[in-house]
Amino acid sequence: MNKTTRFTRECGAALLYAVIIAVVALLIVAAFGQRVIQRSQHVDRNLAFVDCYTGLEAGVLASAVDIERGGAGRIGPDGWSGEDDAAVPAWDDEGIDPQSSATLPEVEFMATAQSWQSDNIDNNGDGIVDNAEENTYYTITSLARNSGVNRQVEVTAKTNIVNIWDHALFGGPGRPDAVIAGDVHAHGSVFALGTDLPEGAMALGGLATTISNTYEGIATAFDDRVPALKKRTIGGESMATLEAALRVKNGLVQLYGDSSFGGETTSG
Repeated sequence: MNKTTRFTRECGAALLYAVIIAVVALLIVAAFGQRVIQRSQHVDRNLAFVDCYTGLEAGVLASAVDIERGGAGRIGPDGWSGEDDAAVPAWDDEGIDPQSSATLPEVEFMATAQSWQSDNIDNNGDGIVDNAEENTYYTITSLARNSGVNRQVEVTAKTNIVNIWDHALFGGPGRPDAVIAGDVHAHGSVFALGTDLPEGAMALGGLATTISNTYEGIATAFDDRVPALKKRTIGGESMATLEAALRVKNGLVQLYGDSSFGGETTSG
């Protein structure tokens, strides 16, 4: 009888110890499991955050491209009518059509743009509101969301409207070996698409190809036929400029001989 009681007590104590150990082990496993879940959620949240920034960049770039094509820089809120051009849309506003990319379809983005020359603000701090110095500058606001993550960024962008009529030369396919070549003197922007050019082919070049940002050297017969140049403050001095730009989509650009693109700024 005594032996049986002692054995029962010992078994009961062992069972209690086993239960305590099992409970402690379960608590440890649960703690580690909770930590793993939290880390996994943190990683997912961080990935959504990074992808959201990709959406912000896409909105800014898409808005800038739309401006260069002559648009208003609105990406997504095409049917949205805000209080003014400087207003920022909300995701649940009427007329909002968020955009996404093929590579990140889960990330939605939209953007708006406000021209510095029409916002009634002295953006560059020169004491004059909406003057010519603020032309081609825009405030682009981009918004993106992804898996509950919402981000917004505001950037200042300098861009020009890319229009074929605003170019001195606008070349498409061209010849099989070049788009623009030879003794060519352009005063203003040049855009060579280089459509269907083979790899390694020259899009622009020649022994005496020049692109100028002013009317200097232009034939006198055109003096009365060209508009007055815009003025820009460069180095504290007001200078005339065509705001010329060289754009090449496909093909190579070669400079040799007497060719030159632009020139040194001359004061006075």
